Amino acid sequence: YFNRWAFVYVGLYGYDYWTAGKRVTALFQARGWSNIINDQLVGRALAMMSILIGLITGIMGTLIGFFFLGPLGAMPTFFVGMVLGGMSCDILFGVVTSAVNTIVVCFAESPEQLRTNHPPELFQQLVQSWRIAYPQECGF
Repeated sequence: YFNRWAFVYVGLYGYDYWTAGKRVTALFQARGWSNIINDQLVGRALAMMSILIGLITGIMGTLIGFFFLGPLGAMPTFFVGMVLGGMSCDILFGVVTSAVNTIVVCFAESPEQLRTNHPPELFQQLVQSWRIAYPQECGF
């Protein structure tokens, strides 16, 4: 079973995978954030962007294939462009998803650190956004 939150805990604290999984699960249960961790809005949005960019690179591949290889070369270059563009974006967006997951875990672990180490308006903006998205689970 794959727990992306456990990998964040492994990176932050150096625990082994099983201990990290138990601790991060206990953290989210203590906060009452079961809905928050199950909601993958950022991942879904980035996946849609990967598909869109894959389609755009596929269309560009089709145009290039049509001009250089003729009509028969257009279709294979669409698939090559789509796969290469989509996979490249998926790899790059994986970094963004990991960063968002780390922010969620760090905020769950110690929200006061965000308040003390960053501008207060940043903390307020994050808390207000979470209250709008998750009014029952936010706890702030």
